[in-house]
Amino acid sequence: MPEESHVDVLIVGAGPAGVMCGNALAAAGVCVKVVDQRSLKVTSGQADGIQPRTIEVLQVSCFEDLDLLF
Repeated sequence: MPEESHVDVLIVGAGPAGVMCGNALAAAGVCVKVVDQRSLKVTSGQADGIQPRTIEVLQVSCFEDLDLLF
């Protein structure tokens, strides 16, 4: 039987939206669990690029060193 877990928010999908949402909620003190069906870790990017709005969201989401990546 699987171990029982109690969380405030369960996020299904560990893609960019799920991880960012989980990160924001956790930073706000919410107990979060992110689950994903993929059995293997992804070792490389799955997207072709990052949209300008995405960069803006990352910059205001406590990623101060984001400029080093671009």
